[in-house]
Amino acid sequence: MTFNECGVVEVAVIKATAGAPGPSDKWADGIIANNVESLTVTDSPSLRRRLLTNVRNVREIDNGRGGVVPITKAGRITDADFKTPPAVGTIGVDIVNKRIYARMPEGWLATAAMSANDDPTFVLSNVTPANGQVTNSVRYAKIAGGTGWGTTTANLMQAMVGSFRMRVSFPSAAAANFVRVGMVPASFGATAVTGLNDIRLGVLQNAGTQIYIIHNSDLLNGPFPYAAGQEVQLEYNAQAGTYRLLIGGVEKLVATAAPSDVGTVADHRLTSTLYNVGAAFDLLEYGPT
Repeated sequence: MTFNECGVVEVAVIKATAGAPGPSDKWADGIIANNVESLTVTDSPSLRRRLLTNVRNVREIDNGRGGVVPITKAGRITDADFKTPPAVGTIGVDIVNKRIYARMPEGWLATAAMSANDDPTFVLSNVTPANGQVTNSVRYAKIAGGTGWGTTTANLMQAMVGSFRMRVSFPSAAAANFVRVGMVPASFGATAVTGLNDIRLGVLQNAGTQIYIIHNSDLLNGPFPYAAGQEVQLEYNAQAGTYRLLIGGVEKLVATAAPSDVGTVADHRLTSTLYNVGAAFDLLEYGPT
């Protein structure tokens, strides 16, 4: 079955059989679709083969089986994949990175992937509503509370055990737009203050131009040159007790020994402090490795 230059294509209750021998016989049990806005195949399990080119939405429904999602595609799933914004709870599957997406009120969330990507894995949890705002599941901005480090301004409630990877970026290069993002022991609690004496392994943006790694009040590494919008990736290997840093995809530190008390932390979570009103960071990923 072949469809070219179509809007919405719906195929239902088809039992495919091989036709007379010929060039197209090998597609007797499948579908070819080119430049199709939406393809829905219902109760037609014998249509096993697919050759899809520029097909935005693919929906497969088999009332005899469960686990069917309304959209599968190669790559991240966004609202742009739908004609109208999908309902909260809509599920999608990225068949290339092997990850599952769910549409939440604040945007799409995804499971950890089998290959590298730039999608958020967790939603930020704002523990000081009077001082901050979370937008698009990714960006946290300080909107009130004056100037100072002393109060936690965003964190992830989920505790993580062992090795992890954190990827963040800082959208602004404004002077004095100070941001700390890092890992602290989960035992500190949900409202732990992440001042100088609390952060264990972190990234500090200073005036939008430099990245530091700090532990307690001590500078471990840096500063490293930084341009607003670059991705900063921090990986921690709990087994080896080492960490690794990349900025803008360029490796700055590899297999660097972590302080001994970092290596003994069994579980941890991401938390942050933002110094000035207007300071912000984007959390691209914080997950186990």
